[in-house]
Amino acid sequence: IDDATLLWTRGASGVAEVPFTIEAGNAANINAAVAEVNRALAGVLRWVPRTTQGDYVAFNLTQPGAGYCASAVGRIGGRQLIVGEPDCALTTFVHEMGHTIGLNHVQSDGDANAFVNIHPERTSPASRSQSQIIFNTRTFGGYDYSSVMHYRAVNFIAFPGAVNIESRPMGIDLRAVTTYSAADVDAIARLYGVPIPRTIVTSNPIGLQVVVDGVTVTTPASFDWKMGSVHRVWGTTTLQTKDGYKFGFGRWGHDANATPSLQYTWQGTPGDDQLGSPASIPSSTVLTANFVRLIDVSYTPASQVGGTASVIPRSPPWPGTTTLFAQLTTFDLVASRAAGYQNYVTFNSSVTPFNGGLGLRNSVSLLERGASPSNAFGQNFYNSPAIGVDVVGDGMVDLVSVSVTPPGSGATTRSAPSMSLATPSVWRFAMSSPQTVSAFMRHVVDGYVGFDNAATGEVAMPATGVRTVTIQAHREMTPYTEVVPACAGTISLSNSSPWVRSGSSLGATVAPTTAAIFTGWTGTVSGTATTVATTVGNVIPEFVATFNSIAEPLSLTSISKKMLGDDSTSTTITLTGTGFTSKSAVLIQTVPGTNVVKTPSFVDAHTLRIVVGRNEFSKAGRFAIYVGSLLSDTCAVFSNKLAIDVLPVGKSVGLKLVEYYHGGLDYYFLTGDPASKAALDSVPTI
Repeated sequence: IDDATLLWTRGASGVAEVPFTIEAGNAANINAAVAEVNRALAGVLRWVPRTTQGDYVAFNLTQPGAGYCASAVGRIGGRQLIVGEPDCALTTFVHEMGHTIGLNHVQSDGDANAFVNIHPERTSPASRSQSQIIFNTRTFGGYDYSSVMHYRAVNFIAFPGAVNIESRPMGIDLRAVTTYSAADVDAIARLYGVPIPRTIVTSNPIGLQVVVDGVTVTTPASFDWKMGSVHRVWGTTTLQTKDGYKFGFGRWGHDANATPSLQYTWQGTPGDDQLGSPASIPSSTVLTANFVRLIDVSYTPASQVGGTASVIPRSPPWPGTTTLFAQLTTFDLVASRAAGYQNYVTFNSSVTPFNGGLGLRNSVSLLERGASPSNAFGQNFYNSPAIGVDVVGDGMVDLVSVSVTPPGSGATTRSAPSMSLATPSVWRFAMSSPQTVSAFMRHVVDGYVGFDNAATGEVAMPATGVRTVTIQAHREMTPYTEVVPACAGTISLSNSSPWVRSGSSLGATVAPTTAAIFTGWTGTVSGTATTVATTVGNVIPEFVATFNSIAEPLSLTSISKKMLGDDSTSTTITLTGTGFTSKSAVLIQTVPGTNVVKTPSFVDAHTLRIVVGRNEFSKAGRFAIYVGSLLSDTCAVFSNKLAIDVLPVGKSVGLKLVEYYHGGLDYYFLTGDPASKAALDSVPTI
């Protein structure tokens, strides 16, 4: 957060303190998280039991089954809550406490698109806002994939097999630590006025090697680099091994180029003397080399007795190799069976199977989750005694979890459709119902067909051949509805049940509650009719109704000037988009919750112009700019937000660039900052 008023204040211990109390929840996990946070942030900030402090955090975890915990960002005053699942894990609490301290999600960084591909269409609708860009923020240590504040690749997925946050390149560990990363600690120390002066060169994962000024070092390594000095760091071109895995260099956390470079040049430029960036230390003091985790994958033979099989990776192997693939690669397995044979899928490490079956079906897709350094995929064929458990019904395109109890053994959880092989006597199979897939999707059992005893799930192994039994089930969805803005109307569904069966027809009708004009539907439906209908399929049915004061949705596409500096005293900015009117206003969010409202020059429904100057902003930073229109006295519609960057005092947008050669460093430099050139000129010959 870029707002000192939202930080916690110094306490009796001499450092910033966060008073807390436990009202409800797993006290053991909460206290363990407090101990870990205090260890990681020793000398910077402490969580302390509340006595009489007016501003404090209450752990009030009263929502069993919620599957999440949540916190406000920063100190908001009075009793503020951490809420959610009573048994949230230690790492989850550390994450939420990071929010309380003042950290936002990493994937909400304004430059996130250079480092990750975010897929909202693969994310549960109610959770998509967690990855939207947040303004009025600062980033100090580059893009930190390993931060405990980064979402994992499969958080809040909408359907099985989805990866909704992909690193660029794919396969870099996300949220790779169970506590605060080096960049997290650095950011918190900066926010609370005790910045760490040394520069840390680290890696994700920690413990790999990089080259610093020509010398190979094992991370993390710290350096007393002086202000103005210039240093070069390299990732290695050769693969490295750690914990049995192979790793290939991915990118530096400061390198936002579309094609990342092995080499990054660091210069000790002073901070801008704003929050977290004192001029007495370099503006950035954590450099992270991010590596791609590689999995060694082997396949079963293509031609076998009983049929032919193929394994098709959706992404190519790591350059220069034939069997090493980035974690989270998806593989499609296809079988062609000979008469009298059944196929079954094999793998020796953790995967997420989807779209098919691990037996009986001729194809399946496997998401390789990276839980082991190697994996062996295959389709095998079988004509000896076996039990095949099929799953059929409306919407059942993915696998379900089934409890399998072999004769004389305990129960294990497997995915079905699947095959159970060889062991004679009676097996037992059971599927829990309903079976949750995501917050908006579940599977429900309708019945058991072909079982010897449906009540107990008993099936006897045949003497010969494959015996197939069937779990009849169906998929259900929770429809998602949203009115934009919420004050403009309501949506009613033809089926008011919280869960709707796949294959069902579902209608939605929108009704305005103001004089606003309905502009159309988005989501899984479209058009401008007030009533629409769809057949519930294999994706979450979404009905999003938008309103405006004219028959065109309000949206902001671009702004002509994205940066203001000392030379921006009276700058005309052109905004382009849709749905503008002569009564539209332009809003610039100078601090959270506070907007500068501009009356624009109206050109047409797609163009507005405003005049703005650098002097209208009290500080530098990234601010949100957007358009709003009144729909009634109490209801307004707002567009999406874009960013406008305000440079620190003393910086201009228009720069005279100077290119020169520095003999001591044997390097060419291009700069528009005289102070940077002077600092480089002072670097001794090396």
